[in-house]
Amino acid sequence: MVYVLRLAMADRPREVCYPCCCGDMTKSRRIKILWAWLFVSMAISCSILGFWAFAPDNPLVSPGDMRPVVKHISYLFCDEVQVVSQGLTFDGYLTSKSTLGFRTNEQVNQRTALAVENLSYNYFSFYFLQNSELDLLSCATVYMVFYFIRGRDNFEAWKEYGDGCKDCFLSKRYINPTDCSNIYTGQEFQWTVMQEDEYFLVYSNPNGDNTWINVNFRINRVVYELDNALKYCSNQNKCEINLKNADDVVVVVSNDADLGEFSHSSLTTKCGPRIWAYLVIHGVPVLIIGITASLLIQRFCSSRERNSTPNERSPLLYSPAAPPDYQYVIQTPPKYDDIYRTCDPPSYSDVTNNLSAYTVNTSSQDDDRNTAVPDGHTNNADNNQLVLTDETTNSRHQSECSVDSDVTGIDVIR
Repeated sequence: MVYVLRLAMADRPREVCYPCCCGDMTKSRRIKILWAWLFVSMAISCSILGFWAFAPDNPLVSPGDMRPVVKHISYLFCDEVQVVSQGLTFDGYLTSKSTLGFRTNEQVNQRTALAVENLSYNYFSFYFLQNSELDLLSCATVYMVFYFIRGRDNFEAWKEYGDGCKDCFLSKRYINPTDCSNIYTGQEFQWTVMQEDEYFLVYSNPNGDNTWINVNFRINRVVYELDNALKYCSNQNKCEINLKNADDVVVVVSNDADLGEFSHSSLTTKCGPRIWAYLVIHGVPVLIIGITASLLIQRFCSSRERNSTPNERSPLLYSPAAPPDYQYVIQTPPKYDDIYRTCDPPSYSDVTNNLSAYTVNTSSQDDDRNTAVPDGHTNNADNNQLVLTDETTNSRHQSECSVDSDVTGIDVIR
């Protein structure tokens, strides 16, 4: 049973591939199918590259953030970088990757509040460069829980599993209820950022009532030095920045605003395609493969051509499946030996005797015609004699032998 199944599976590729690739078709049809598959594969490859590898990205951003746009961006395939913000304005810069190593520090001090619904959570999102220092003071009138999370993947995992995901958060603190009339009272949290990434400051409310959380930020933020960078746009919600060199990188700097109002802000970054790169990288290989395969088909593949000479694949001329093409049939009269008769042909002596009698009768008739005949009269006796002799000869020959000409399809002259 297993052996029969293996044989069936082994023959299946042949049953599927033979009609498509090795079936009874012309060379031109094979070449057309080849080019159709090549163009379909090129379209699929370009679609995957354009809509997946270089698909639009939605990075999170908060007021005062400075972040490079590098995800889903490549100089080879992107002619420009399109940046769109839904509410928070920003400045767009073009610089080189080598200059991103030059950094400085700036201080951010701001007090804000964040509403948190019952049995839910709310958060601030930041993009911190390495060595940034965070110092915040949180105050609430009810019991709350604070989580410090690095990375969007960890944040999504925490939203799904909560405290069940111990590796999702870097720190967890409890905020006890207190009087928030004094801005310097509350739960303090300090952290030095060791890795550049997105960070989430999450406040969870396990109570049955809605509440507010008051937060006092003191941030020693590390930022890029962009004094020598090319500034494309200032205080805009939409900007298009052209990439001129392979080392170019786009940097977006969000403008200062209230951290509580824009706690969930994000950008939309998109790669403007470089059309000639797609054509060269996908079109040239398709042309090379298509031309090479077409030449191989012309050289080595057999072809069923019209009006070709008969072979083991084409029907014979007089095959019942295909009627003959009469333009190729040579029409000749039948041979003497092929005519069907009921008796043997007359001998030589019979033929010569009949010919002699016919000659004598003809000569006598000519002599009679030379005899003078009155005007208005005709020598009917001689004419009757000639006709009689001829009819007698023909009747005797027909009585002795009959010829069947239906077999050959050609009338025989007696």
